[in-house]
Order: sequence, then structure tokens, then C-alpha cells
Amino acid sequence: MIADRLLLAAAVGCAACSGHHAAVAPDAPGRPGDAITDGAAIDQRVVLFGGEDAHGLGTGDLPDTWTFDGTAWSQVMTTGPGERDSPAMAGLGGQVVLFGGAGGLLLDTWTFDGTTWTLSASTQPPCEQSTMATLGDEVVLTGGPGGAPTYTWTFDEQAWTQTAIASPSERFGASIATLDGTLVMFGGSDPNETVLQDTWIFDGTTWTQWSGTGAPPARSQATLATLGDKVVLFGGTAEDSILDDTWTFDGTTWTELTLATHPSARADAAMASLGNRVVLFGGGSFLQDTWLFDGTAWTEATTTSAPPGRNSAALATWTVSPGN
Repeated sequence: MIADRLLLAAAVGCAACSGHHAAVAPDAPGRPGDAITDGAAIDQRVVLFGGEDAHGLGTGDLPDTWTFDGTAWSQVMTTGPGERDSPAMAGLGGQVVLFGGAGGLLLDTWTFDGTTWTLSASTQPPCEQSTMATLGDEVVLTGGPGGAPTYTWTFDEQAWTQTAIASPSERFGASIATLDGTLVMFGGSDPNETVLQDTWIFDGTTWTQWSGTGAPPARSQATLATLGDKVVLFGGTAEDSILDDTWTFDGTTWTELTLATHPSARADAAMASLGNRVVLFGGGSFLQDTWLFDGTAWTEATTTSAPPGRNSAALATWTVSPGN
């Protein structure tokens, strides 16, 4: 059921059972190569949900929903998914889809239309911590924490379907994004918590391991998002360090960008596409900063208000439907 037509892309890195988490969420309307400039006919926001709270609200996780339009953050006063960190979230049509997360055995699916969260009654995939992105008119879910089988599931706004597709090796904390009608997944950690350096491409039918050279160093809990005809990778955690590097991948070649200004080293940040930029929020030691990257330079956004600092949140692009 996966169409060649690309609507949006978003992803959230999954979390380890040991408590290390990642959030990644890329989205782009139309074909990823079609840049959407500020003020274009397609109205977009990024939606932020959940994450780990520095102040220990309840379980230490947050249940709040925020949107960002490239200039200002706004909190959406609505009830919906409960407290959690590291949920998987992706845009799908005029809404976003959220699945699972850490903070208990969370196997629930929710959709958000910009105003209201709605709980899906569909039979759920078996793992609460996964990686998800949008491909065509479905979202694709894969991965999970140590001990879980590898699998690939799809959700079409109505029901989850487990496929018979052979998936990449077992991992958590991977980063995933959409690239020109395919999904790109990088890194993560295996069940022994060894960080991985492999790149996988999914065309809706088959997962294929990229065989090129010059990939980014191995890492987990990095962020990955679609920007035009490339995906952008930032940060994450290596075996013995936290990273602050920026890379792009065009489906053939990984390229490291040497940038004078960029976000500080961090893992567990949230990142998603917003028109012709990507937006990065938080991560690290419960950071509260917002950064924009246009393919050439990182710029820290100056906002009058922002969500409370957090890591392991979900961020995805929401394309505003008429009337919202």
C-alpha cells in the first residue's frame, strides 16, 4: 500500500531500555526536492510532543503539545497522549501520527489534527520504542529495544499492518528520514549497546544496506531530517563522546559540513523539516534552544517563548489543512 507519492516525512529515534533516548522527526510536503519558502501556499508547522522533563513532572516525562511556525512557539491546550518520552511521530496528510514511547508499556496510537488528539482503536505493533517515518500515504515503523525482534509495520490512518519485509538488524536509537520517495536510516545501538555506522535505504518493498564509503562516525540518538534533495544528520552520542557535527546525504554520498556556528554537542534532540529549513529543539541536558538550518548555515532562533527544556521529545511536520 506504500505509494510512490511522498506527502511528508518524520521520524523519532527510539529509546534504549537503559534510559538513553533519541528523537528524530523529518517531514516535507510534496517531493523533498520542492522547497517551500516562507509564505508559500502550503501552510506548515512543526509539532512537538512529550519528552523528558528536567524538573521531574510526574514520571519525569511531559504530556504537552506545542507548535512552531518558524517564528514563534505556541502551546496547544489539549489533552491526549499521556506523559512519555521518545515516542515515534510522523506527519501523514493533514495530521501527525504518534505511536508508543517510553514511560511504561506504551503501545497506543494517536493522531493530531492541529487541535485535537484522537486515540486509534487499531491493533498495535508489539514494541513501545521504535523509529517511524512517512513514506507515501503511510507511516513506516521499525526497530525497537534490545530483546525485541526486528520488524516493519505500516499505518494508513486506519490500521497497522505487519509486513513480511526483512528488516535491518536489531537496534535502538536509530535516525530515520524520507529522501525522494525512500526512507534513509542511519546508526543506532545494537542490543549490546555498541553504536552502529550503517546506512539503510527502504523503497517501500525492500531494505537495502548502502555500500558506499565516507559515512559519518558511528552514533546513536542523533537527529535526521529531510531538507530538499538531501537528509541532514546532526549530533548524537558515540562510544565515548557527544557529537556536534552536521552531515548531509543525497542517497549516494555522505558529506560533512564545516560550519563555524552550529548547535552545541547533544544527543536526544528533536528535529523536523519546516519548508526550506529544518528545525532543531532541545536535547542534551534538557536544553531549551531552537535552531534553524537552511542547508548552508545554522541560526539560533530568538523567540519570546518556548517549550520547557527537554530531551527525547518527538517533533514532526504538520501540514495545515484548510479550516484549521
